[in-house]
Amino acid sequence: MFDFMRTIKGRLFLFLVLAAMGTLILIGLSLNSLHSTLRENRESAVARHAEVAHGILTHFHQQQQEGLLSREQAQQRAVDAVKELRYAGEEYFWINDMHPRMIMHPVNPNLDGQDLRNFEDPEGNRLFVDFVNTVRDRDAGHVHYLWPKPGFSDPVEKTSYVIGFEPWDWVIGTGVYNDDIQRAFMLEIRRMAVFVFILMAVFFIPMMLLLRAIMNSATHITTVAHELSEGEGDLTKRLPVIGKDELSDVSSCFNLFIEKTQRTVINVRDSVEGVASASEELSSTSNQMSASMAQQSETVGQVASAIHQMSSTVGEVARNMGDVENNASMALEAATEGGDVVRRSSREMESIADQVSQATASAQALDEKSKRVEEVIQVINDIADQTNLLALNAAIEAARAGDAGRGFAVVADEVRKLAERSTHSTEEIIDIVKTIQSGVNHVTDAMNQVNNKVRQGSELSQEADGAFNKVLHGMENLQGLIAQNVAAIEQMAKTSEQITDDVQSISAASEQTAKASEEVAYASSDLARLSADVQQHLSAFKVDGEKNSNVKLIPRG
Repeated sequence: MFDFMRTIKGRLFLFLVLAAMGTLILIGLSLNSLHSTLRENRESAVARHAEVAHGILTHFHQQQQEGLLSREQAQQRAVDAVKELRYAGEEYFWINDMHPRMIMHPVNPNLDGQDLRNFEDPEGNRLFVDFVNTVRDRDAGHVHYLWPKPGFSDPVEKTSYVIGFEPWDWVIGTGVYNDDIQRAFMLEIRRMAVFVFILMAVFFIPMMLLLRAIMNSATHITTVAHELSEGEGDLTKRLPVIGKDELSDVSSCFNLFIEKTQRTVINVRDSVEGVASASEELSSTSNQMSASMAQQSETVGQVASAIHQMSSTVGEVARNMGDVENNASMALEAATEGGDVVRRSSREMESIADQVSQATASAQALDEKSKRVEEVIQVINDIADQTNLLALNAAIEAARAGDAGRGFAVVADEVRKLAERSTHSTEEIIDIVKTIQSGVNHVTDAMNQVNNKVRQGSELSQEADGAFNKVLHGMENLQGLIAQNVAAIEQMAKTSEQITDDVQSISAASEQTAKASEEVAYASSDLARLSADVQQHLSAFKVDGEKNSNVKLIPRG
């Protein structure tokens, strides 16, 4: 349950539930106030009618005081006038004295003249005694009891207003039946039910549809994000873009970022494959150079042996020197090809560095988008704070209004709680955005590390290029020496010491060439390892129909 409430869907659902509960509470308070108002209005109307009857008695008592009528005549005329008095169709007035004894009851004349001190309703209320006590205590007031309607025997709730007429010690009363108030109240309830139904149709149904649309978009975003972060790195996934709201903008930006990342990974993969192929060629060239150097060493040995047999084997020396010249030419061509390969490898490594820089820039752009989201969330948070302040002011004004503002105070308190929940929600969203930013920073750091590795590979390629230049220079020197040897074959017998020096020079050049070949081999091995590392990282992403597991990896060492 608590996990569900931590989700956006749970919070939106809670908002709808709270809104519905708030609406029902307001309706309940309104109905309660309406019921009280109906009762108060009816009781006020009854009191006004009783005042009218009291005025009739006052009129005839005035005639008695003026001597126009005797006391008995005035009382009888007053009784006759009140007896015929009606309002609201069937509502009537009665008169009893302070004994209490019934003076006149127009609906039940059997009560006229009876002693009513022990008269009780079905609940045991001595209602006429209550009439007299109310007049003695307050001169007038309302009394609640049970009394049958005219033409019926079953008593129902009735509220009467009694007022005393002191000159004659009389009590004048009239009342209304409470079921009339209940019928009016039920009519208002039915009207309110129609209003609530219309409100549900106009507000809550569209809100539910909106909630469903928001959650569908959020679910798609969450699913793809989980697949990218925890799944197989499928960069072919795309979010559906529906509508023109903020969620569709987020989906579009997310799809654009994934598309750029996919293109970058494809470009890097292709470049790494080129580097791997170049590494293989460079390794093969290094092996050829090593073989050539071994063959050259053997030739130098043959030359040394030929020195001892110089006098008798000049022709053989000439042939051997011809072989040496051919081998030197082959070595020079191999070294030239190796230099070209190294330079191409350097250019490819620079291209990889540019692609990685583009990927880093894309990650930084996503980080800027996340910061923009933080700014928007901060605006929402400010609105929630302002709403909370307005709710507090409304609660203060409701408190000043007293009982009349109590219902409004409840609404203000609910608004304040909703504002607080909005603030908590924006704080959690900020935490999520910060987590995304942290992940983007990690991606940027990883890209920077890859960029550094690629730069190092480029530097190694440049060093290899320098080594090949040295090899070429040595091979050119070797060719010069061979030319000198060919020109001096006729003088070999006389210049053996000079030939020995030349052979030593050839041996030194061979050693330098061997060292250069070893350096090229080491550089090729390092480049192969870097290519394998990059390929291993790229194999975690799916950028086309299938995952990059088919990329050929260069073996380490």
